[in-house]
Amino acid sequence: MKRILPAIVCLLVGFGLGWFLCYFGPVASEHRELLTRYRYVRDNFQLTDAEMAQFGRDYKQFGTSMIREDELAAAVSLSALMSLESGKVDAAKTTLLRPVGMYYRLYHKQDGDKTLLDRMSAAAKEHPSLAAEISRAE
Repeated sequence: MKRILPAIVCLLVGFGLGWFLCYFGPVASEHRELLTRYRYVRDNFQLTDAEMAQFGRDYKQFGTSMIREDELAAAVSLSALMSLESGKVDAAKTTLLRPVGMYYRLYHKQDGDKTLLDRMSAAAKEHPSLAAEISRAE
């Protein structure tokens, strides 16, 4: 009996200490913080857990796609800026109109951003060059 009681006490202290460290330790608090951030992203983007998992699998591809989109925006902006700096306003307009018209033609009948498409349509009523570009057939 003298040996069993200290063994039971040590076992209970070990379980209690293990529970305490697992629940309040740095790993557990980081895990809770990660779950909080995960739920925040999932809820704000209105995604399911399956869609979040798919995003996790395709994360590198999304990152590469975003880099390509940023490169395109930077190249168009640089070209327009260089045209403006050299006094070629019409060339700059053409450079800036091309992606706008391409977006409108590609997405006005599909899943394009309705707000952006409405802004483009409204601007086309005031600006003939934009109207010509978005109605241009490729």
